[in-house]
Amino acid sequence: NLHLDGTLNLAYSKVGFLVDDSPSWPGQDALIIEGFEYTTFAGDTPATAEERLKWLRLQPYERFVPQTYDQLAIVFRRMGLEADATQVMIAKQKDLIRYGRLTWWSRFTRRVLGWTVGHGYQSWRALVWMAGFFLIGLALFYLAEHAGLIVPAQRDVSSPFYAWLYSLDTLLPIVDLHQEKFWEPKPEGLLGLASFLYLRLHITAGWFLSTLFAAGVVGLVRRIQ
Repeated sequence: NLHLDGTLNLAYSKVGFLVDDSPSWPGQDALIIEGFEYTTFAGDTPATAEERLKWLRLQPYERFVPQTYDQLAIVFRRMGLEADATQVMIAKQKDLIRYGRLTWWSRFTRRVLGWTVGHGYQSWRALVWMAGFFLIGLALFYLAEHAGLIVPAQRDVSSPFYAWLYSLDTLLPIVDLHQEKFWEPKPEGLLGLASFLYLRLHITAGWFLSTLFAAGVVGLVRRIQ
């Protein structure tokens, strides 16, 4: 349980087994592990993502080093701890946003990817967002239809209007449920205008979230970050 009061510099060193405990860790901004490589943890060494992230974050914030997160994730995967590895890679992106030297646009886009698909590691989040848009659309289009503000988009409309099906059809790109091309909100009054404008947002969100979901599933989001 030796506690280090000074700086622990392990930069570019290599070990097979990493053995330590939290009381022996140095203080904040006193850990230098850039390029440090290790194969696995041994003994009673803290070996969860939460504990090791506390260790990583003892590095100086102004010297954010993505490689140290990658190395930790590699070790977790080697140990069969995929969930911990994923947690580390998400934390890497969050810390990069906080401490990395990014432009405002890069920081903003990474935040969006974090909210929507967990930086490509939690693609299911996009489905949750889509479910939210579906429910909002369902409620809004239902109210608009009962107020007589959903009108035929073309002559000889044979398909009846269903609010839930219309919300789904306008949200899902490519899929044709025979609603979107037959009906549209009438931009009259507050409810009609809201429905008309929201429909544009609804359609755009569907394309955006569907694309992110697909990209996250195939790992494309992770590769471009």
